[in-house]
Amino acid sequence: MLKKNYLTVSILLAISGVGYANEISLETITVDGNTPSTKGKLLGGELNSNESVVDEKKLKQGSITLGNALSGELGIHSSQFGGGASTPIIRGQESKRAKILQNNGENLDMSGMSPDHAVTVDALLAKRIEILRGPTTLLYSAGNTAGVINVVDNKIPTAIPEKGYEGQFGVRFGSASKERLTYAGSTFALGNHLALRVQGMYNKASEYYAPHFTIEGKPHHRVPDSDVQSQTGTVGLSWIGERGHLGIAYTDRRDKYGLIGHTHKYDHYTISIIRQAVMFAKGYLRFYPHLAEEGDIDYNNPGIRLLHTHIPGGSHYGQDTHEHGKPWIDMHSKRYDIDGSLQNPLPGFEEAKISANYVDYYHDEKDGKRVENYFKNKGKNLRFELVHKEWKGLKGAIGLQYTNQSTSALALEASRAAKVFNKQPLLNNPKTKLWSLFAIERLNLGDFTFELSGRAERQKIAMDYDVKLIDRWLGFNTPMPNLDPHKDKGYSYSFATHWYFAPNHKLTLNAAHQERLPNAQELYAHGKHIALNAFEAGNKNLKKERSNQIELALAYVGDKWDYKLNLYHTRYGNYIYPLTLNDNRGPKSFTDEYNLKVNRYYQGEARFSGAEGEIGYLFTPNYRLAVFGDYVRGKLVNLPNIAMSYNIWTGEVDKWASQPDISAPRIPPLRLGARFNADFNLNWSGMLEYYRVFAQKKVSKYEQVTPGHHQVNLGVTYSNHFNQTEYQVFLKVDNLLNQKMYQHASYLPHIPQMGRNAMLGMNISF
Repeated sequence: MLKKNYLTVSILLAISGVGYANEISLETITVDGNTPSTKGKLLGGELNSNESVVDEKKLKQGSITLGNALSGELGIHSSQFGGGASTPIIRGQESKRAKILQNNGENLDMSGMSPDHAVTVDALLAKRIEILRGPTTLLYSAGNTAGVINVVDNKIPTAIPEKGYEGQFGVRFGSASKERLTYAGSTFALGNHLALRVQGMYNKASEYYAPHFTIEGKPHHRVPDSDVQSQTGTVGLSWIGERGHLGIAYTDRRDKYGLIGHTHKYDHYTISIIRQAVMFAKGYLRFYPHLAEEGDIDYNNPGIRLLHTHIPGGSHYGQDTHEHGKPWIDMHSKRYDIDGSLQNPLPGFEEAKISANYVDYYHDEKDGKRVENYFKNKGKNLRFELVHKEWKGLKGAIGLQYTNQSTSALALEASRAAKVFNKQPLLNNPKTKLWSLFAIERLNLGDFTFELSGRAERQKIAMDYDVKLIDRWLGFNTPMPNLDPHKDKGYSYSFATHWYFAPNHKLTLNAAHQERLPNAQELYAHGKHIALNAFEAGNKNLKKERSNQIELALAYVGDKWDYKLNLYHTRYGNYIYPLTLNDNRGPKSFTDEYNLKVNRYYQGEARFSGAEGEIGYLFTPNYRLAVFGDYVRGKLVNLPNIAMSYNIWTGEVDKWASQPDISAPRIPPLRLGARFNADFNLNWSGMLEYYRVFAQKKVSKYEQVTPGHHQVNLGVTYSNHFNQTEYQVFLKVDNLLNQKMYQHASYLPHIPQMGRNAMLGMNISF
C-alpha cells in the first residue's frame, strides 16, 4: 500500500499555504471562438464543434473512474465493471479505437486488455479532460476513429505561482457506496525558476447500493464485490525559464477493488479448438494456438475441456471443503514523466517539445489471499515535436514517437506448470516496439481553414517461445512453424475543412483514412479471460485494420441560441473482432448465453454511423436550457466464411458456410435529454438534468435486450471566499428517481448500476 503518511504530507502541504485562487473554471468549454487552446492541439486555436473539454469544476463533482466521469458527454457512454473500473465508450468504440492519453503521453496501463482493469488516470485530479477529433488525433496514434481522450493535470508545473504557492483541497462523501474521498495538491515556488508540485488522493467506498435485484435467484440490495480503495501520490519538480520549462514527476498509484460477476466454474478447463488429426503433427498448438492455420481449427466441435492434471497447491478442484475468498484486484503502478518545451529553438520554428514516460505496472487477481492471475506491463514512450511559425497563413508541426512495451498475463496454475500438458497463459511476454512519424499543417484562407495530418507507423511484436517444447511436440517430418516476430507498417491521413459561412456559424467536414496495426492480445492471446466470459485465442495471420471515415459538423453560437450537430459514418475493412466458435457446433459447445465462450480473433467488415446534437437557449445571462441526444448504430458485415467439414483423407476444408450480418456488440442505445443550469446569484448555482436511455433492441449474437431507464440528476453549489481562499460546497444527487439501470455497453449488462446517490463535498482553492 502507498504509505498513509505520504498522502498526509500532501494534504498538510495543501493546507499550509492558504491563498487566493487566480482562476475560476467554467463548467464546460464548447465551440466558442474565444475558448483557450488545449494541450493536445499542438497548433493552438479553438475547439471544433465535435470536440469538447470537461473542466476542473465538473470533474471535482464526478466519478473518479474515467468512463463514469465522462459518461454524460455527447457520444460517450461507460463500460463499468463494478466500483473500481470503467472505460469510456466513444461512438460505440473502446480504447483500441479511442486513445487515452496523459498530458499528451501514452497511458501505458493494461485497461485496453480487459474491462475489469482500471484506467490509471485520476479524473478527479485533472485540470481538464480534452476530447479531440479530426486531424489532431493522428499526432498521437492511428486507428483512433472515435477520437482521443487527453487527461491534463498539473503534475509538472509550467509556470511559477504568482504568490509563491497555490493549491487545492477537497473532501466528499457519497451515500450509495458510503464513499469517503479526500484530495489535495499544492505548487510551491523554490526561487525564481523552480516549482515543486505535490498532490495526492485517497478514496474508499463499500459495495454500492442498487434497487432490489437478484443474482442466481438470491435477492440483493448491494452489488457484491463492488467495493474499492484507491490512493495516488505525485511529486513533480520543474525548472521554468523565460523560453520554456523542463520537469520530471513521479506518480505512485495503488488500487484494490472487488471483481463482480466472478465465477470459479471454469477454473479447471482449457481451450480446445484444434482438430485432433492435426495434433499428431502439430502438438505444439495446444500451447500456442495462435500459430494455427485455418485448416487446423476444429470448427465442428470447438470448446473447452476439463483438465485431467492436478497440480498440488495450484488447484482446489474437487476439494469440497475449500472456501473461496473474495475475488479482487490488487494493483500497483509506478509512473515517471518528463516534459519540456523550448520557445524559438531554431530560426523559423516556434516551439520544440519533448516528453518521456516510463510505467512499471502490475496487478494480481486474487481469490481471498491467494493469487490466481497476475498481469505485468513495463512501458516506455518518447516523443519529440517541432512546431514551425506561421507563414502566409500556414502553420504546422512534425514529430517522432517511440513506444516499447513488455506485457504478460499469466495464471498462477499455468506458471507453476511449465512441464504440464496443458499450460495456457493468457499472454506470454510479448514485446511490442512501435516507431511513428507524424505531421500536421493548417492553412487559414479568409473564411476557410484547412487541416491536413498524416502518421506513419512501424510495429514489431516478438513472442517468447519455448523452442525446445515446440520441437518436442512436432510430428514426424513436420516443419518448424514460423516463429518470427510480427512486423507491419501503417499509413494514416486525415483532412478537415472549416467554413465560417456566416457570423457565429461554422461548418466542418472531416475525412480520414486510418490503418490500425493488430496488438499483442489480438495476435497472441491464449487462455481464460473471465472478465470477458470467454477463453481467448489470438490469430497470427491478422492484417492491419483499415477504416475510412467522414464526418459533418455544424455549430452556431449566438447571443441567445446555440447549437451543434455532428453526423459521422465509418467503414472498416479487416475489422478485428472476437468470433465465438463454440456456438452449438458440438458436444463441447455451451448451452446458454451465460456459459463460457471460446473466442478467436478474426477479421471482417464493419459499419458505424451516428449522430450527436445539442440545442441551447440562454433565457438570461444566468439561466440556460439545453436539449441533447446521441445515437450510434454498428454492424458487422461481410464476415468470413466458416469451415463446416473436412476431407477425411487430406484434412482440407471441403465445405464452407457464410455468416450473416449482425449488430456489433455492446453498442449504446439512443439517449435523449435536457439540462437546466442556473446561477441564482453570486454565490448560489444549480443544475437539473433529465435524460432517457432507451432500450437496446439491436443486439449482437448472445446478447439480450437491455431495458431502458429514466435518469434525473440534481445539483446545487454554494461558492464564496474567506479572506483570500475560494471555496465551494456542493450537494449532488444522481439517479434521483432511484431507477434500476443497466448498461448495454458493459461486459456485465445484467448487473445493475448504482441507485440513488447523494454526494456532499467541499472544494477549496488558494
